Amino acid sequence: MEQMIVAFIFDSGRMGTSMYGHEVFKCMLQGKELTRNSNKMVISHGDLNPKTMYRFIDIEPYIIKDDLCTVDFTQTIREKPFKDYPYCWIIEDVEKTIATDLDKCLKKTCEGYIGLSRIDINSNDEKKQFWKRLIRDFTIYNNKITVFQDPDIEDVFCYEEIAKKLGYFIEYNKEAEYISVEESKDKKSTYVKSDNDLKIKRQEKQSIDRNLLEINFDLRKELQISGALIWQSINDIDKIDFNMGEDYLVEFPFFTLYHAAQGLERLQKCIIELICKKEHIKENEKEKVMKLLYSHSHDSLNNWIEEKTNNKFNSNCRNMINILMDFYNNVRYIRYSDEKKENRLISEYSLLYKLSPQKSNNLNKQIKNNFGIYLGSLSKKYYEIYYELCHDLLIFAYELDSCSSANTVYNHSNEVNLYIKLKQTQQAKKELLFWLMKKGKKYPKYRLIKDKALNLDKEEIETYLHDLIYNSENGCGLGSIVGEMYDELCSKNKEKWKKRENLIDYLVEKN
Repeated sequence: MEQMIVAFIFDSGRMGTSMYGHEVFKCMLQGKELTRNSNKMVISHGDLNPKTMYRFIDIEPYIIKDDLCTVDFTQTIREKPFKDYPYCWIIEDVEKTIATDLDKCLKKTCEGYIGLSRIDINSNDEKKQFWKRLIRDFTIYNNKITVFQDPDIEDVFCYEEIAKKLGYFIEYNKEAEYISVEESKDKKSTYVKSDNDLKIKRQEKQSIDRNLLEINFDLRKELQISGALIWQSINDIDKIDFNMGEDYLVEFPFFTLYHAAQGLERLQKCIIELICKKEHIKENEKEKVMKLLYSHSHDSLNNWIEEKTNNKFNSNCRNMINILMDFYNNVRYIRYSDEKKENRLISEYSLLYKLSPQKSNNLNKQIKNNFGIYLGSLSKKYYEIYYELCHDLLIFAYELDSCSSANTVYNHSNEVNLYIKLKQTQQAKKELLFWLMKKGKKYPKYRLIKDKALNLDKEEIETYLHDLIYNSENGCGLGSIVGEMYDELCSKNKEKWKKRENLIDYLVEKN
């Protein structure tokens, strides 16, 4: 006979009494299914206390999801969430047929019963080792219950009255409570032969099973990071002049593709985690999913998402995925390679040139617009899938901090082209500068300005304004000029220079 360790799970808030342990004891024994087991069973019981709660208790991370599992996770999330903490009976060395018979009976007769789950004795997932923390309290063999306590020191077995009414005989192993598993024949089972077998194992790798609270807040941050990376790639491509040739400022085409690849990959993996949670992914699928999550294959990640959500991406989105995958696999470290010369022909520029039309009067503008459209369409489609999954799971992982640039990426309104959005943002900055030129005296802090402006070269002002709008992180140009002027001011009068620096800071700082 196949024997195993299993967990019978109850909602303590639905047992109809505050003495839910007594009620569960009665439900478990009244049908006499366990008396048919061919050998002794060790019983542990107690509350399963999830570390986190979020409007309802999520027990999915604690459960082995295989063909034996009878827990309906959809019901525990939406239709019939837990009223109070889960209460569990762990039975060691129970025959599979008896466990399933008892499960069927409990489904019919016990209102608070949630379902059956196998215990994986070899699991390194800390959540799935919850059973080791419960109290190993007694054994059942035929009609005999052997209790691990001394009634002369403590009290009699708290369930003794119920057990006797149901026709069970009670005996006490007075020493078992105080000795190790190794020293007690009654406390041993097929799977637990020593105290060491009840120690929590260290988790070696991340589990795909996570509770909704962790998912809600962790993926919300990941969504924000992915959006910020995507927006940065749009800022990066704007700095490229495709008419200057491939040797000009190579960092910008690199960052354009790198940030886009990183942002979309993180977004894809967020979606995969949500799909796994919604579909309650089973044990036999987990290895494939974990390989995907540890990979950098945009195409494989996308194919899995398409398959699971019945979404199909258009040719523009596919084109962008292929470009990013080509960059990540073949170009990202190309300059560290001494491969054949023909392979070195691939570059960041050559990948971005794939976005150019066959005929164009303005190659520079067209590539950037196509990049903005393709990347915008792809991020929009992914976000729609992500949002719908959050809605299905009753979580709010789609909410973003109001100041995050991710809002610009995911709040598409009527404009999908992210490059156009960048141009609109730059136009707004120009209008602000124009206002200062025309109405600067109306600026509320203008009255504080007493010092003269620095003696900047008026012929260079246009260049400085251009960098301020289009290349604000530029490390040369205006920065070096002002630095030299500050050095001169500081050498003449350090106190006066410091006051000026503080004033300039104050003029543009938010109160």
